[in-house]
Amino acid sequence: MDLSTFYFFVLILIVYSVESEWCGMGAPAIADKSPAANQSGRYRRSLLRESAVRGADTGSLGEMSSLDELHSALTPINRALDRLNRIKRRYGFDIDDIIIIAACGAINFAGARHDMPFVQPANVSSIAEYIRTPRETVRRKLQVIESRGFLQRYSGGYLITSTREWLSLMDILVPKRPA
Repeated sequence: MDLSTFYFFVLILIVYSVESEWCGMGAPAIADKSPAANQSGRYRRSLLRESAVRGADTGSLGEMSSLDELHSALTPINRALDRLNRIKRRYGFDIDDIIIIAACGAINFAGARHDMPFVQPANVSSIAEYIRTPRETVRRKLQVIESRGFLQRYSGGYLITSTREWLSLMDILVPKRPA
């Protein structure tokens, strides 16, 4: 896994924590991006109203140069959340499961080359260190993922059971950019 992919996973964790903080605190008003609402000023008023409900300083919204900046910042976050929701609907995995699966695959396939396939098992400690998560959390999550058939435990650690399914999940998570 290259550094940019790792930073993408870090971004997902940040988005996940922001999403958790927003639950029940006005996310629908922020997500309303209809042209009619934006053009008539209702969108701006809803942002101000939601900020007032949360007790935020409404002056900070007035100092923004444009709501387009807000929209451009929310666009990649909305895309990331959409990808996470697609993975959850298709596979039933939460964000922790996805990160552990991605890390396990990255460790499994790190030594693979075009001329020589090589798979390295990923143990609980190596995954926990790779994603900087407590070992006990990783161990519990690995058991759940294994029970769903996505990983198989061997004496040396865990291996992805289907490279094709892992790549499919990674394609949803980190789509390839068109050349």
